[in-house]
Amino acid sequence: MPVIGALRRERFAVSLDFVGNDRGALLSLLVAAKRRIGAVAPRGFLLRSKCYTDPVEQMDATRHASIRAWAVTAPLNVPFPHDMACEIAVDPDRAEQGRAAIGDRTVLCYVTATQPKREWPLENWISLAAQLEKQSVRLAFTGGSSEREKRLLVELAGRESQLFVIPPPEPLDLLLAVIAGARLFISADTGPMHFAAGLRVPTLSLFGPTAAHCWAPIGPRHRSVQGSLCACSGHVSTCQAQVPCMSGISPGQVLEACQQLLKAD
Repeated sequence: MPVIGALRRERFAVSLDFVGNDRGALLSLLVAAKRRIGAVAPRGFLLRSKCYTDPVEQMDATRHASIRAWAVTAPLNVPFPHDMACEIAVDPDRAEQGRAAIGDRTVLCYVTATQPKREWPLENWISLAAQLEKQSVRLAFTGGSSEREKRLLVELAGRESQLFVIPPPEPLDLLLAVIAGARLFISADTGPMHFAAGLRVPTLSLFGPTAAHCWAPIGPRHRSVQGSLCACSGHVSTCQAQVPCMSGISPGQVLEACQQLLKAD
């Protein structure tokens, strides 16, 4: 309630609700911008559309998430961009530190995710590294800063002592500098995947419980591999399938996509 009160005092002219769920609709109404734009799905509480002055029909879920979000701006007549790629930059004061952390490694592998079900098995990362090292492609490995993710990095280093494992880069501006030093970034469906795309680093993203066609970075410099069919809920942290969907992605598939991206770069 204090946050809502603070937002109301700003007396916004326009608010946009890109998600379009019940909570977003109620917050839009309570913040009380003069013009309230929001996506309205077929389902939801009866008067949800009345929370907006400009309700917009929600696009179907098969579209890429960025396109679905852009559609919400229709009442403002915002032209659709020719290039949907985002762009971010590295703090110049961190650039040298980032380059030093990754050294001369060509490929940066981000092996952890907030949800364990999105993570590719460690043995697959080790197998990929062995195959790329034979082709003189050097890899660095890192991951997130939660205690569980740190333990996973320690386990990876313990399984194969020859791997170049970087402690989780912190704070965020250092992480961006480390990612920017890579020629290719490989990860599951994670926030750092989008950071890499924004830094214009080619990405190879591995998807299991989430859909690549909705969430993978857009553009010819990015590729994705989709795992096996999965029915695990978006609200659980681990895959409930007998054979986890991320296990459906073989090191050979990732190797082939990796080679294509490095060749095209």
